[in-house]
Amino acid sequence: MDNNKVKLLVTNLDWNMSIETQNNTIDLLTKIDAEQVGLLIDFKLKGTWENAVKVVKKIGYPGNYRAIPSLLELLQDLNWPGTLMGVEILTSMDIKVTIPFIEEAIQKAYNEEDYMWLGGINEIIKLANIKEEDFNNKAIFKLLRYRDWN
Repeated sequence: MDNNKVKLLVTNLDWNMSIETQNNTIDLLTKIDAEQVGLLIDFKLKGTWENAVKVVKKIGYPGNYRAIPSLLELLQDLNWPGTLMGVEILTSMDIKVTIPFIEEAIQKAYNEEDYMWLGGINEIIKLANIKEEDFNNKAIFKLLRYRDWN
């Protein structure tokens, strides 16, 4: 399936579509190539996020590897659709896999002065029992002190 077809199918994940359409689309999208998994969570289509994360979960690791950055972006607001399932996916992965992405997300959140996002990232760190010594760059870990909440 080409990338344009994947992007078109993602629009059918919208919560305003019939349940049948949503479920059929979830099934279709679980068969995409691993290289296309990063296309599933389209931040311009909020109504699709929860179902997109369901697809990411169904695909499983290592096939869902390319969705890690998007799952971390969902942590900008823990109330966003799909975020809690995204947390579940991220905390189930080996920290050796997620740490480089977490470090990148922390740096991005800090650079954007998005301290609420830092709080969301900190939740993953707590739930996955990640420690400062697990980080490749200890200075990045220290940026978490700027988070809005514990």
